[in-house]
Amino acid sequence: MSVCLIFPPPWDTSQAYLSTPSLASYLKKHHHQAFQIDLNLEFVSYLTHSENFAHAISKLHENARLSDLRASNAAKWNLKVGEHLQKRLGDFDRIMRSPTDFYDSKKYFSAQRILGKIYDLWSTAYSPTTITPISFRINREGDHLVSAKDFIVNARSNPLLRFLDSVFPEDGPQYSQVSLFGISIIYDDQIVPALTVANFLKARYPGAKVVCGGGAISQYARVYLDTFFEAAPYVDFVVIDDGYGPLLKIAEALRHKRVLAPTDNILINRGLGKAKVRPPQAESHFAPPDPDYSGLALGRYHSPELILSFKTSKGCKWGRCTFCSESAFKEYSAGDVTDVVASIKRQSEESGLRFVNFADSDISPARFVELSEELSRQDVEIGWSIRARLDPLFTSEVLRAGSRAGCRKIFFGLESASQRLLKLMKKGTQIRHVPDLLQSCRDAKILSHLFTFVGFPSETRAEAEMTRDFLWEHISNIASFNIGIFQLRTFSDAFRSREQLGLKLSMEKSLRSSVDSNAYEITEGLSQRAAAELQQEFLLFFRKRFFENNLPYDVNKWSGYVNLAGIPYWDSHNLAYYDQALRRLDERKPTPRIVDVPRQRFEILRLDHEAVTIVLIDELRTITMSRRAFSRYQEVVGTKRVCDDAQFAFMLVTSGLGTLLESLS
Repeated sequence: MSVCLIFPPPWDTSQAYLSTPSLASYLKKHHHQAFQIDLNLEFVSYLTHSENFAHAISKLHENARLSDLRASNAAKWNLKVGEHLQKRLGDFDRIMRSPTDFYDSKKYFSAQRILGKIYDLWSTAYSPTTITPISFRINREGDHLVSAKDFIVNARSNPLLRFLDSVFPEDGPQYSQVSLFGISIIYDDQIVPALTVANFLKARYPGAKVVCGGGAISQYARVYLDTFFEAAPYVDFVVIDDGYGPLLKIAEALRHKRVLAPTDNILINRGLGKAKVRPPQAESHFAPPDPDYSGLALGRYHSPELILSFKTSKGCKWGRCTFCSESAFKEYSAGDVTDVVASIKRQSEESGLRFVNFADSDISPARFVELSEELSRQDVEIGWSIRARLDPLFTSEVLRAGSRAGCRKIFFGLESASQRLLKLMKKGTQIRHVPDLLQSCRDAKILSHLFTFVGFPSETRAEAEMTRDFLWEHISNIASFNIGIFQLRTFSDAFRSREQLGLKLSMEKSLRSSVDSNAYEITEGLSQRAAAELQQEFLLFFRKRFFENNLPYDVNKWSGYVNLAGIPYWDSHNLAYYDQALRRLDERKPTPRIVDVPRQRFEILRLDHEAVTIVLIDELRTITMSRRAFSRYQEVVGTKRVCDDAQFAFMLVTSGLGTLLESLS
């Protein structure tokens, strides 16, 4: 019996995701044929292929004739950009895989912008669907499964259907022999694409069964146990939580042509029963399978050097944070570090593995020591990163040993600099220890990232400013950080105790793609809207401070991430850029933004009495400026000195336009 394991879009294409290689390994160990396909990677290749791009252009021409003025103008706009984009379709693949161009930050970010514009063009062609490299939205009001039921078969607005038709041919012998398709869904925005895939496969290969699993669909199915299959009748099974055992049970039942009886943590369609979703049972020993990457073209991923993820444990070692849902279904269980490192070593020797992102939710100082010692003992030379709490047991000695073993970056959960809030969150962090820990990381040449957010229940503006000021005070020891917004997660302690925290749900849940986030009203502290506004205010604060002090940091107002200038935001690429990031952090040299920068060609896309929208030809970036600002800018075109007007120079930086322009005309 053959099992096909599928990873759907959207997600990062710098590396193969860990789920399907692990499941394939587990099934093969139990004598099942299993192969895998990364539809996420294939979808990017599809969007950037010249023939498919021409199809998107033809749809834009159709949209340009629509009576809807907004849709028509958007189509005409993207047709203009598309003329330049067609010549550079291959740039993203080429630059991301080039051992030289990848490490040229200007070319790197140019390639990322090209990919973003390609997604913009496809989004306009299939409007109102909006797709990016990491998101897939079918409307502006949320992806309700009720509306998704129609969307997944609508070829006019769903760009996946034509793509799937090219991947899964009707007479394809490889797929027509498949008995079970398994779809791994780990992220909310993958739910609608995954259900599109499931429906397509069920229609094309009616004799096969379809099972969905993964963290995102597990949460969704838990909430809608009684109604899920009404919305998705083409799905035969849903695996809740860990997939290894349940997937094997399904495969065994199909192999021996047995009716699968109702069992723990498997939802069964077709009236055969319903799962008993019980609390997770802690395993005495977590033994992650040795990932099997056979069948995946590792050289096609978007990085010049091989980057992979591994796990040494499941669940969270700390597992008490009130805002987090990580420990709701997975009790902590640690595996044998020796086996994990042996698997890494094998991949290093066989495939040239250079970088590893350890995907554990929380690696404790003791686990960090164990991992560092085992990597050194087995003589494995890789660069790696982890996620951890700000634990004072990460001493200077521990961190230096980790650095010698290849640790390059640690992602810490700071959350807040208010000790009152940290106690309320049950973080177990003492803010007084954090500065020394950050300094120890810097001394050990380990980069630090700090996760923070605003809007936790009862947080005051003054407490939020404590976090902002803490980040600024210690910026010399911080390679990157982000400022998020508090999310009331359905499976968190905060949700269960929301009344005690002064929260009231402001709307009833309905079928939608994300069930782990809730709208709420407050009795004390910052509202959701106020938190969002404060986040943007703080990001602008840092942007101004960096500009005024000529510090080399970039601020992304959309994601809330702040990173060393010229260093990628993607975790995996960030790891590959370690040497450049370390030099930037050590040298602390200002990055020139307007002085002696190349002049670039641009065309005016749209001009009205208030604004000017231009497209940079070389970077394929669109920027909107006020007419007054554009007129003032034209006065300095051609100069190669710092603009005398500091406010005007700042406007250029904050608008994303840090170069001098030259009109094509």
